Amino acid sequence: MILSLCFLLSVLSPSSQETCSAPGALPAPIFYLKKTFPQEGDAVLLQCSVFSWSLATRVVFCKKGVEISSQRGLEEKITYDYVHAVSRGSSGNYSCGYEIKDSNNWVNRSKLSSAKYLSVTGSASSRGGGEEPTHTGPVMSPAIWAARCVLVLLLLVSAPIITFVLEKRGLSESAGLEETCEGSIMIVG
Repeated sequence: MILSLCFLLSVLSPSSQETCSAPGALPAPIFYLKKTFPQEGDAVLLQCSVFSWSLATRVVFCKKGVEISSQRGLEEKITYDYVHAVSRGSSGNYSCGYEIKDSNNWVNRSKLSSAKYLSVTGSASSRGGGEEPTHTGPVMSPAIWAARCVLVLLLLVSAPIITFVLEKRGLSESAGLEETCEGSIMIVG
């Protein structure tokens, strides 16, 4: 009886490998690979950006369908980082996914992100040491980029609406402006 109960629980509980090998239906996150041709001994930054209305309870980094790292989801966090130490066997396709637990504690999984290929080019010792990867400058967060786009769109849409409303209310007459017989505007004060 106890053995069958343990078996049933192991079948019902999600395995840590399921996110990578059997993704779900939630929207895929966006995956970034900061250095695609590293050498052995380098460190590569993998980033997974999760855009979801619900809190991601777990974010998983995968290589060829196998989990290599996972992190607990944090409130108000969108982008999760994983620094991967490159070795000879590091070449391959990398992706990420996430899980969300609903109110009944059921785990819902995302689709996997688009895979990015990491190709290891050689040994860091052959070029004189294992320096840290260089950072080319500030990277704009996807959330900030999206907020900027929304604000620009709102500004572009609101200008004609404000102009239309002002024309309908006849703001030029109530502001003390009068049109002369030649068609020019004269301020009366």
